[in-house]
Formats: sequence, C-alpha cells, structure tokens
Amino acid sequence: MNEDTYLSVLAHMLDSSPYPSGLKSKEGVFLYANKAYCKLVNVPNNIAGLTDREIPCDTAAFSDVFLQQDQYALSHNKTVVTFDVHNYAHGIDAYSFVKQPIIINDQPWGIQFTASKIKDWLSMSSLT
Repeated sequence: MNEDTYLSVLAHMLDSSPYPSGLKSKEGVFLYANKAYCKLVNVPNNIAGLTDREIPCDTAAFSDVFLQQDQYALSHNKTVVTFDVHNYAHGIDAYSFVKQPIIINDQPWGIQFTASKIKDWLSMSSLT
C-alpha cells in the first residue's frame, strides 16, 4: 500500500470517530483532524497544513511540548499517553491523548492521535 492510500484510509477511519483525533507529520504538520478535534481547538475550517503553534486556541502555547512528545513516540516507536489540562475552545478541561507512531514502509511518517475527555472516564467508573 502506498503512503497516500495508507494515510487516506487512516483519515477515513478517524473521520467516523466521536473522539477528537487526527494525523500529524513527523514535522508536526497536520494532515488531517476530524470535526471533534477541530471543534475542540477552535479550527473552523481545514486544519491540513497547520501546526499546533498556528491553532487558534490556548493550546498553541504548548506546541513545543506536543512536538517533543510526538518525536519521542516516533524515535522510540512507542505509543505515548499524555494528560493535558488546557483552556480549549469550550473552556478549561482535561483530556488524555494517545499518540501512536505511523510507520510507512519501515519509515517514521508521523503521529496518529486520539483524545478522550477524562471526565467521561470518571463518569463511567462511577457506574460500576
């Protein structure tokens, strides 16, 4: 499978996810983010081509940290889980981000990420 097809399939899968998620290159450039992520960080249109620093949300101040996390995941070929408390588009909230390396033809391409609202975890755990 070629790179474009692989990334297109990943984007299509993330498109149907109710969780904020997307794809970023190893340089930290967004290829894709679903509607849930765009809403979370206040991006009204296409996020492709932007970096975390260019996002119109207070999270932009942490773009260097996000890039370090992504590069760690890529260089060690490991999934990284973060807990982020930020002033998102809707206000201050806490999310867990799972960042997984995307390896295409044995070469690191970038990161696939998915976020979960920590309050949702707490609500679910109180049901058991």
